[in-house]
Amino acid sequence: MKEMEEAASEYENEDNGWSKSRFVSFMAAVEAGNSYKNMVIVFLGMIIVVLAVLLFNAQNTVTSMARNIPVMVIPGARSGLYSPGISAENVKNLAIYMVKLPLDITPKNIEQRYNEFESFLSPGELMNFQAQKTAIIQSIQGHDESRIFVADTYHLKEIGVNQYKIVTTGHYHYFSGNLVLGDHKERVSMTFTVAVSASPKNPYGVVINSFRAGKVSE
Repeated sequence: MKEMEEAASEYENEDNGWSKSRFVSFMAAVEAGNSYKNMVIVFLGMIIVVLAVLLFNAQNTVTSMARNIPVMVIPGARSGLYSPGISAENVKNLAIYMVKLPLDITPKNIEQRYNEFESFLSPGELMNFQAQKTAIIQSIQGHDESRIFVADTYHLKEIGVNQYKIVTTGHYHYFSGNLVLGDHKERVSMTFTVAVSASPKNPYGVVINSFRAGKVSE
């Protein structure tokens, strides 16, 4: 402040029309502006540091999650990673997926879903399925028909070592584009084994030994 007053005195001595008080006010405003800018710089620096810490922690969290994601492998499959304590609910979820795989179909996805379904079938079931596969595909694509199975009940039981049977009932709905064609009650019974080795084509190590689906009288 003393330096400001001395500068003001010197400045006042010059014939410039500025009074001492006006010059002091001007210098105070400049000094206040500099102080404000310094505070803003410090504040922004603190924000950058906080964001850097948060980003570092987030990266560590994501890395940790990626390393500890549980891999679901069905009990009995000999290849893959295992999570301890896999429950019957996991087997049930797999069974439901297998049941719906050949039933939930559209003209666009039927071939892909049928090919995937075939990779889980035992040799005998594969022959039975392939005998009717082509006719079903032609019918679905020719009539622009989509089908979806909506289950009402599921019943899963273990019938042997690593062998299971699932029985489900529900309604099978038919569509053509946006037009509802109808529905009927359907019963599906499937037996399968999970004691085989996994492969790229059969990543779950599952073999479907029997698959039966048909209408149920209401």
